[in-house]
Formats: sequence, structure tokens, C-alpha cells
Amino acid sequence: MIRFYKANPPNWKLIPCKDVIEWGQWFETANRQVARYETQDITVSTIFIGIGPIEEPTLNNLFETMVFREGSEDECYRYQTYENAIKGHNEIVDRLTNLCN
Repeated sequence: MIRFYKANPPNWKLIPCKDVIEWGQWFETANRQVARYETQDITVSTIFIGIGPIEEPTLNNLFETMVFREGSEDECYRYQTYENAIKGHNEIVDRLTNLCN
């Protein structure tokens, strides 16, 4: 079974949704952008996705970072918490900017 959450900046406190309809309505207009880094060739975007399994809360990967690079396969990383998502986002940006320098 899947659990749906909503959350809002700046604290990203999780709010359980009663069903997928509530989550979907929130999802349509919500500001889910947690962090973003962009250059001419690279975009790193971290968002709140708000979906996870009820049975195993440690598998709730509620945040997602995507890396888009021209000429390369996309990368995807998922995180359980806002803090880990920000840390992961910053580490990816540091790694990519060091590769370009």
C-alpha cells in the first residue's frame, strides 16, 4: 500500500493525505521545488514527490534529485528527508562543478 504526503517550504513538514485525490489536488499547484542549479549544459533539480509505502517507512523516498546533462544519461537520487535531500543536492552540484573546472 502507498502513502501520500504533502509538504510546503520552507520547513517541508510532512502532512499525510487521506487519499490519492487529496494528494493529486495538492500536487497540481504545489511549489515542490526544494533546490535547483542550472548552467548552460547541466540542470540539477531537487523536488518533493511525497509518495512512499506505508509498510516500510524507511523506504519513503519523499524527495528526488534529477541531474540532466546534455549528451549524458540522466541521474536520479532519492532521499527520505529534506535535510538529506539538500545535502545530496549540494554534493551533486559540487561534484559536477568540480568536473567542469
